[in-house]
Amino acid sequence: MAIEAICQGCEKQYRLKDEYAGKKIRCPDCRGLIEVPADSDDAGFDSDAESPVPVGGRVAGRTERDYTHLRCSQSTTVDGPEFRALADPLAGMVATWCSNCEQNFPLDQFVWSDTQEKVTDYYKRYQNMGTPPQNFMASRSGMYGLGTVPFLCGLIGFFVWKNQWFIPSGLLISLIIMFLHTIFLAPSILRLVVGTSDARELI
Repeated sequence: MAIEAICQGCEKQYRLKDEYAGKKIRCPDCRGLIEVPADSDDAGFDSDAESPVPVGGRVAGRTERDYTHLRCSQSTTVDGPEFRALADPLAGMVATWCSNCEQNFPLDQFVWSDTQEKVTDYYKRYQNMGTPPQNFMASRSGMYGLGTVPFLCGLIGFFVWKNQWFIPSGLLISLIIMFLHTIFLAPSILRLVVGTSDARELI
């Protein structure tokens, strides 16, 4: 079984495996979008064509991913906590590191190496699935905003009631709130918006 599909960018024709039915994929030649119809026929799969890259979906258990700096065309592998933060489309990251240039650059200068999608476009695609309040509450700005409230209350309490314990108490509560945001709130919102609490799975 195979499905005929045409790239919207370069108009190249593909005969795709039945598993791609109804999905959106990237053209391996121009990286344009291919919307695969759900209907299939009995023609064989064109094995000479390079396999397209799925857009959307999940890669379970992934612990690292490569991104390419458009300026130098070199790839950097990201893993660990850095990968978790960079992969999170709701976190609000604005820059990342190029291992070749050895410095940080804005995210709009990077593409994911496997899909050739700009990291900023990847963010927008998933952010469009959530509401502005959800996107804000899951972001680092939301975390710092929530964490600032008890600290400011502690400062006000110190100046009004002249009690020195208000400031450290406010600071402690702020740290607890930011910890809870990182561990519980942000992953919960991410799962609600994109269907998983582990952004490393996203494509």
